Amino acid sequence: MLSLSRRITRLSLLALLALAGTALAGTALAASSNHLLPLLIDLPGFTAAPAEGMALEQDGLSIHSANRNYTRGDQTLDVSLLAGTNALAQIQPSMPRETPEYRISVEQYDGFELRRYVDKRENGGALFVVLEPGEHKGAVLIVGYQGLDEASALALARRFDWAAMREAAHSLLH
Repeated sequence: MLSLSRRITRLSLLALLALAGTALAGTALAASSNHLLPLLIDLPGFTAAPAEGMALEQDGLSIHSANRNYTRGDQTLDVSLLAGTNALAQIQPSMPRETPEYRISVEQYDGFELRRYVDKRENGGALFVVLEPGEHKGAVLIVGYQGLDEASALALARRFDWAAMREAAHSLLH
């Protein structure tokens, strides 16, 4: 069974691809997102799989992604950088709420919109950093985590250069 963080990351990517699926049918996967890959840095103490990227473009629609998985014992981080058409669709709208099972919050953090989803039962969750807001085009950093508390996951997510990610996404989108 996939961990919560991997399910969130995969569902986010699949939702993005499904939104553009009909327009992009038959388009070959391209490696033009290579300039996003170096933004998924090594994290001290974690073993990381090689970063993978893809790009799909056709008829004015574009999707670029870079993904990397990190492990340290039973702790995992699944990191995805998504930029393009409908990149923010899978995380909107999001209203803060809390139940005994989970908590969702939305806040401004260092000039970025940060959405937190915490699964209280599984000691995991996901952080969604809106890098480039936009109604039709945008960019988001998704950090799914398992086996970490929320504060530790956010500290690890902050090791990534959000400003550089915003700049890279902006260059793809404009």
